[in-house]
Amino acid sequence: MRVVRVPRLGLILVALLVLSACSVVDEKRQAYRHAKALPPLQIPAGLDRPDETHALMLPEVRPDYQAPNTEPPPLAAE
Repeated sequence: MRVVRVPRLGLILVALLVLSACSVVDEKRQAYRHAKALPPLQIPAGLDRPDETHALMLPEVRPDYQAPNTEPPPLAAE
């Protein structure tokens, strides 16, 4: 059995690369903390706000409704 030895310098370089990558990711996660809130959008003059009363209406489900079978068919025995 042959043992391959990795030079210590190579291991140190890989460790430094991995650790430096972690610090870069953390900066991107923290970027939202410096974001500023914007005022709500204003509707231009001459336009009306759209009617939202029926925007999220869900159809009623009948009491006798049965959901379709989502199980895959059984495999044929050979």
